[in-house]
Amino acid sequence: MSTATIDLWGPEITIKRQTPLTILRAQAVLLEQKTGGILRGKIQTTIVDNSTKHELLVFAPLLDNYSLAILSATHHVDLVYPVHVSSRGLDLEFSGTGTRTAEAQVQFVELLAHILVSPYVRGVLDSLIAQSNEAAEGADIANG
Repeated sequence: MSTATIDLWGPEITIKRQTPLTILRAQAVLLEQKTGGILRGKIQTTIVDNSTKHELLVFAPLLDNYSLAILSATHHVDLVYPVHVSSRGLDLEFSGTGTRTAEAQVQFVELLAHILVSPYVRGVLDSLIAQSNEAAEGADIANG
């Protein structure tokens, strides 16, 4: 009599997984593509003790490379999940920085998607794009 092996691991286990850094880098590239280079994304990584922190920065080249961190993702140096995500885009009151923990990639992507379309991030992007457009128009007028 044969006995079938019972799979108790669940369907969530897959080899299609990425680190928070890889996911953030992809979003940085997409920002530049979506804005035609008016804004650029960059990931700044720091390691302190046993923690790795990745910050997603938005750069405005036409504004003397003004930059602003719109979120940070912090995890243990040995394990990329769970990851602690901090951003004003998570704070409903806009009075500080909200922090949430993503136990796995699925939750990280959900948090990131929420932050990137949040009113806070939209306001930052709209401001930087408008100011960059104004700077470009001023440069065109000056160059005549």
